Amino acid sequence: MDLDNRSIKQLSRFLLYNFPSSLLSTSTTDFANFSIADFASPQLKSATSTTDFANFSTAEIASPQLKSATSTTDFANFSTAEIASPQLKSATSTTDFANFSTADFASPQLKSATSTTDFANFSTADFASPQLKSATSTTDFANFSTAEIASPQLKSATSTTDFANFSTADFASPQLKSATSTTDFANFSTAEIASPQLNSATSYILQ
Repeated sequence: MDLDNRSIKQLSRFLLYNFPSSLLSTSTTDFANFSIADFASPQLKSATSTTDFANFSTAEIASPQLKSATSTTDFANFSTAEIASPQLKSATSTTDFANFSTADFASPQLKSATSTTDFANFSTADFASPQLKSATSTTDFANFSTAEIASPQLKSATSTTDFANFSTADFASPQLKSATSTTDFANFSTAEIASPQLNSATSYILQ
């Protein structure tokens, strides 16, 4: 049915009044794109302008962060994350992003996480052994995790300094190698510059 000029003007006013101008199709291509978007990914569905649509379409072949954005705000956040901290860069969902943002103000463990796996590991470490709790980097965490099935010395370390000391002790004197706690280690270290008797001790039951 053909519309007269008056009807067309009324329809135009109705559309402009009821719909944001950014949503109005400016070409048949735009219209087709937005129609398809209704059945597409959350990103495309949340686009409210042709610019948003183009950005989100590109995001589908971009980084995991951009692909997981479900709103224009998420998209902006994730775009910024690409030049931000390793934590934010490794986020692959809006939940991860929120967790890592919080981690920037949290414990050293969480701040040093560089992947979602690290973050989960360090979160668990808060309730784990003193070794894991004292880890301040992914390397420390890996070292301390290994230490839990290693020698008594390494297992008794409660800080990165202790761990380094005990690791060195494996190649040191018999006294240091036999230490099974930080107290033993301190005692035997002192013994090395003490009397010959203490020097000859090879266990913490002095000979």
